[in-house]
Amino acid sequence: MVNRNIFAIALLVGMAMLAAAPASARAPRVIDDNDRVVLRGNVHPLARPESSLGATDYSLPMERMVFSLRLSPDKQAELNRFISEQQNPASTDFHRWLTPEEFGERFGPATEDIDAVTGWLTSHGFSVDEVAKGRTWINFSGRVADVEREFHTKMHDFSVGGHIRHANARDPEIPRGFADLVTGVVSLHNFPRTKMSSGIRPLTQAEALPEYTTGTSHYLSPADFAAIYNVNVLYGAGIDGTGQSIAIV
Repeated sequence: MVNRNIFAIALLVGMAMLAAAPASARAPRVIDDNDRVVLRGNVHPLARPESSLGATDYSLPMERMVFSLRLSPDKQAELNRFISEQQNPASTDFHRWLTPEEFGERFGPATEDIDAVTGWLTSHGFSVDEVAKGRTWINFSGRVADVEREFHTKMHDFSVGGHIRHANARDPEIPRGFADLVTGVVSLHNFPRTKMSSGIRPLTQAEALPEYTTGTSHYLSPADFAAIYNVNVLYGAGIDGTGQSIAIV
């Protein structure tokens, strides 16, 4: 009977210790470089085999690469609720805006997860340049040789539009231990971004109508701005800001 009582007390003490353990005291991530997953959809659409000129120089520096991080399902659900409450006048969170640091602390990956990723990067030859204040991305740099070795991909030169670009020729791989955290490796190439604007021209009456409306909320587009402030007259006269070095927003 005495032994059973001692066992029961020990069990209760153990359960109490587990309950009292801080939330951050969880098992560390197991990062096995030999157990990999492929990050699908991480090859630039212009990096096509018919445009390849062969392997990129191994010593070429690669800067401002980005690990894009995902929120955990529970944090994403919490964020969705918070965004909804921000638009609810009856809520204490109505129009309560967060700083990037507050966003990262509340919704971003845990400090242990950020440390695990940055530690893996630095131990594999990369330099960590910046961690987003909101904890949704990590900026790092290295060389082509580092990228090919650690992400199990191949960097090629491509001839596109009269220019030579470099890019990964196949999807990169990362350790499976990061699969729930890392969504992709951004900027494994130097293809320029597509311009968001194709130039300014006078707008038709139909185009000058508000373009973004949902429920009772109305959002301004460039066409709305031109209509509200009568900027179409300037556009029609050929005044579009060319040659100006100072502007008031």
